[in-house]
Amino acid sequence: MTKIVDIKNLKSNEADMFLKQKMQEVGIDSQELARRLKVSPVTTYRWEKGDRKVSPQQAILIADILKCEPEDILFPAKKIELIELHSYAEDYVVKSLFKKNYRNIIIPGGFYTPSTKVVQFYMPGGENHNEIHLFERSHNSSDYFGFSEDAINKTCYIEPLDKDRKRGFRDVIGILERDRTKKKFKINILHPETKKPFTNGSSVDPKDIKIAAPRKMSFFESFNKYKPGRLPSNKINPFK
Repeated sequence: MTKIVDIKNLKSNEADMFLKQKMQEVGIDSQELARRLKVSPVTTYRWEKGDRKVSPQQAILIADILKCEPEDILFPAKKIELIELHSYAEDYVVKSLFKKNYRNIIIPGGFYTPSTKVVQFYMPGGENHNEIHLFERSHNSSDYFGFSEDAINKTCYIEPLDKDRKRGFRDVIGILERDRTKKKFKINILHPETKKPFTNGSSVDPKDIKIAAPRKMSFFESFNKYKPGRLPSNKINPFK
């Protein structure tokens, strides 16, 4: 079970949280960051703790190491505590809830933004029934939409272009894999359990993918019972 953190009580600001999050994602600490930047470990430690601001010049160098954008270091998107649930997944195909059943989900501690995609799994009898999954790109700049290489070999929320949706393509939760049988760069969208393609064995052009957001976290809503008034009664089935 994921540890739940009350974001309102966090003392670090958004920039500090983003820097810590990215350092953890790439697996380096403040000393290693200092070594790569050729600065004092005291400096990187103060950045991490929020005791010193990162300059624009330093942000460019840090972003190159942490695989993000400089503006993400300087002006990260604001954390959110709640996100409204609009979708559920049945056999990994994403479907829309009726609007009357939209509800707010409390997000566990982490760096999530209004661009986060949230999907609840509907698998009666399965271990993952009612599990909440959060999906987000590695950064949230203006190019959030579209295919990104950070999605390769990961379980992602995948949304096709509108023109392909009209041809019957659906939003799915799938694993993106490069099709190495093709000379041109093509992508297979695989069912997470069967590992069979959703697209009847044919690979897709990355340009036809509107959103490919890797999964960042999954959790159950059991902790919400301590937050009265936030969710509808357990007797309500939001999938009907």
